[in-house]
Amino acid sequence: MGILGCKLLLALGIFLANGLGGFLTITAMRCMSRAKTVNTYAQSFTAGIFLGIVFLMLNPELPIEEADFNEKYNSKCHTSITSISAVFGIIFMLLIDSTIKAIREKKKRLEDVEMSELPLATSASSLTVISPPPENLYKFVLFATLMSVHSLFEGLPIGYKDTKEDILSYGLPMLLHKFLEAMTVASAGYKEKKVHAILGCTIHSLMTPIGSLIGLLLTGEHNNFMVDVALLVVMGMSVGTIVYITFMEILAPLMENPEFKGVGEFKKIGAILGGFLVTGAISAVIGTLESHQATSGTAI
Repeated sequence: MGILGCKLLLALGIFLANGLGGFLTITAMRCMSRAKTVNTYAQSFTAGIFLGIVFLMLNPELPIEEADFNEKYNSKCHTSITSISAVFGIIFMLLIDSTIKAIREKKKRLEDVEMSELPLATSASSLTVISPPPENLYKFVLFATLMSVHSLFEGLPIGYKDTKEDILSYGLPMLLHKFLEAMTVASAGYKEKKVHAILGCTIHSLMTPIGSLIGLLLTGEHNNFMVDVALLVVMGMSVGTIVYITFMEILAPLMENPEFKGVGEFKKIGAILGGFLVTGAISAVIGTLESHQATSGTAI
């Protein structure tokens, strides 16, 4: 098989790994949501996976990528682009939260005014119900968009690789990495609607293969300063958004929402630890593959 065939096969494999991760997550959450206790354990396990994704996979990438950028362009910048971008990712999520709350409160006031102006004899069937805006949809759209753009950039190096060894050494860890990322996108989307999870996973699955094709077209032009800066910004913002979702959308409701009170706190913590350990095991496999690739003399 030629180099082009290897690249196309790897792109297809990453697409399938993304799709499989999303499908398994959506299926599991659909089954588990039918039982309150099981749903609580699933939420706790998901929280552990999110913690693993943040602290074992995405966050450690930031200083490495930034160091490579500084070395590549001989940059003397002492300000961390990725850290600033991560903070902006959290701020964007806070802005979306605040905007949603403001819209919801304004609509509630309007509804109260309309209700007070209605004649007492008005039947309940004639009342106009103002539905509140979806609470998590806007945040999920931002999160899924950033993760998808992140995936697009991660696919670019596949197009740049010029040997089968380089392609495989980059692609095998990426398969596991994208599988876990797809799980986070699916679980975040499922909290709003199943269709959003499916749509988010589909788009996210396509991004890395599309990135590899773009990289193939841009071979020889991968020393593009603005593209590399954009990659650092997107990586940082992706980490910021997933940190916000982990702590504000998963962990906080898990410990405070009455919906999850059917399971003891220590059991929840045990399930969180289980999810984290599973992610840690997968991260260790990825690290082993990457270190094997580094000792063999190839570079990602």
